[in-house]
Amino acid sequence: MNKGREWLRTIASAALTIAFFLFLFAGVRLSPLISAILSVALYFGLYYLLKPTRRIGKVTADELRGGENSITMMEEARKDLESMKRHQKEIRDPQAAASAKALTETGGKILAYLTEHPKKIADAHRFATYYLDMAEKLEGKFVELEKNGLAHTKLEGSDQNMLEETRGALGALETAFDRQYQRLAEGELMQVEADIQTLHRIIDMEGDK
Repeated sequence: MNKGREWLRTIASAALTIAFFLFLFAGVRLSPLISAILSVALYFGLYYLLKPTRRIGKVTADELRGGENSITMMEEARKDLESMKRHQKEIRDPQAAASAKALTETGGKILAYLTEHPKKIADAHRFATYYLDMAEKLEGKFVELEKNGLAHTKLEGSDQNMLEETRGALGALETAFDRQYQRLAEGELMQVEADIQTLHRIIDMEGDK
């Protein structure tokens, strides 16, 4: 929850509680103890009632399998997609740029579908937390390698190999995204696997550079 909204919720509840206590104690002239008990009860009631309801479309978190986790997962997935859109604009290689564009478009379709069918979000957990995140990282890696090549006129052998492998991995993910969208639309669980070993190796090597 946004910290600013949380503070506002706390302050509003406390202010109304204090006003209620003064009304009971000074206005109605109830005993301090009873006034305090009733005021505390009011505080927790207000704090609960003022809690913002998180939802996707018309469906609230309480109605979803996984509740708050599903909504948080979608928020993170949208951030990954926005980052992918930025990477897409920076990629110069035509083949990789085409894959990046396809990944962004298909990823957007999947998130739009999940927004319209929130109760299927839990079934898309692997896509949102793994495939989309992997695509964002690989695109960012490709942009980094391209910039490194421009800075040094040409890529050295290891970087060139990495560029080619990352390009190929983006293509593999493009196929995986298409299958994910097709299976989701058909109502099946999203269990399509891409070339996981290749993807993991590229990401792991990113940390070694």
